Amino acid sequence: MIDSNIIEKIQKLRAITEQRGATEDEAIAAEQHMFRMLAKYNLEISQIPDGEPAKPDTRIESESAERPSSVWKQYLYSGVANLNFSECLTWRHHIIIVGTRANRIATLEMASYLIQTVERLANKEAAEVPGDERRRFRHSYAEGCATRIYERLEQMRLEAQAGRMKAEDSNSLMPALADLYLASKTRVDDFITDNFGRIYHRTHYASGGHNGGYITGYNAGENVGLHRQIGRNQRRQIA
Repeated sequence: MIDSNIIEKIQKLRAITEQRGATEDEAIAAEQHMFRMLAKYNLEISQIPDGEPAKPDTRIESESAERPSSVWKQYLYSGVANLNFSECLTWRHHIIIVGTRANRIATLEMASYLIQTVERLANKEAAEVPGDERRRFRHSYAEGCATRIYERLEQMRLEAQAGRMKAEDSNSLMPALADLYLASKTRVDDFITDNFGRIYHRTHYASGGHNGGYITGYNAGENVGLHRQIGRNQRRQIA
């Protein structure tokens, strides 16, 4: 049985949202504190419902979604899945997310948010480019932006896994994520081996086309928010 005091504290943090009057900074700080508590007590957000705590669904399973047409979109799915204790595979016309239910939800929603953000930024910047090179600029901008976001996601994962996630306070619980990542990876890898066999990882290369677009997008990727992954109307779910 989960300590009721812990449940109450997490529920209160979860309730601090902009929709309920909090500022954006207050909402982000509350969300980060909530995730640290989840890591400390090795809990999933699905264990903290609005009512009585429920038994968590910790089974490793897979679910598929339509395969994005652009490689940079698949690249983002991969980076987000790695951060969220999961794995993203490409199979024919689909992508397959492997992980617990909560982590699959987090991956799909976070990746969707990031893809929409990159497309919005690319369209906005490309609108100022002459028509004959606008398409190449937009595509290269999106590739550059996605590449920088992927690098930041990977840096976050490696820092968390090594217990070095930027934690100023002495009560930081990020080192606990090292064991979570190792345990999750082992279970996910076993599931993939049993259900899909051997998989191959490929390196993403930008296709080129417009150097100015790529560089502009890459620089913009530094400023894309990674803590508000699913927009203003929903809360992120993560194990």
